[in-house]
Amino acid sequence: MKRKFHKTLVLFSIVCILILGISSVVFAAYATSDKKETTVYGYTYMYSAGVYTNGTYVSAETAVSCIDQNVPTGYMGAKARLYDSDANLILESSWEYNDEELAGFNTWTKTYTTSGNYYSFGQVRLYNGDGYNTYSTYKSPIVTLGSSKSSLLKPRDISNYRYQVNEYGETYGSNAYADILGEEPDLVAAIGIDGTHGYVRSSDLDSPSPRTPEEAIAQNNLGDKLIPLYDKDGRTVIGQFKIVSGRVGQVEYFTDDKN
Repeated sequence: MKRKFHKTLVLFSIVCILILGISSVVFAAYATSDKKETTVYGYTYMYSAGVYTNGTYVSAETAVSCIDQNVPTGYMGAKARLYDSDANLILESSWEYNDEELAGFNTWTKTYTTSGNYYSFGQVRLYNGDGYNTYSTYKSPIVTLGSSKSSLLKPRDISNYRYQVNEYGETYGSNAYADILGEEPDLVAAIGIDGTHGYVRSSDLDSPSPRTPEEAIAQNNLGDKLIPLYDKDGRTVIGQFKIVSGRVGQVEYFTDDKN
């Protein structure tokens, strides 16, 4: 009787291990936007946005690289931004600049673990000899967190999207459509650190654009920063939004065949 119970217990344990092993399988996906290309101060750059999920979290990336050569320290900056499928800003990294001479680098937001559909839409800054030009990437495809598979869908491109205006004459809405409208709203639709839906001031999101590579490098590694999350009136504080210090990695230069 004891032997039979022992066999049954062993079989039950094996089944549990198999079930747990199967349930621990995650479905990873990485999606990247098409690359944009521009020439600034004699250097030709390509840049793109990416989004990654391993099934338990999601993170956004912005990558920038020079074609076929290294660039001096501080010439390239990147900021990564993660959006949900309703174009709410979920995570934003600080601006990070290359702190050594190299061909290219990427910066990532920290991770987000709430189930949903997400995409990336980043920005880069490129030194022009007397300051920096700022450019937006294309939007990445959408990946799904919290599903047995990832959907690689395209974010909605709403050509007739318009910002709304509050009682103080300030515009509010998603800055994911700034490339269509030509400017960001005064108040950017965002989700705070506790899941509250609200708005953050565009001026609070962005650090001042540096004038020199030395000023740019001084902005690196400043740590996380909390800013107010407002109601659409831009006055009533309803929470907080965190700008996170970007996680930086080095990438190879792009070649002129654009692969």
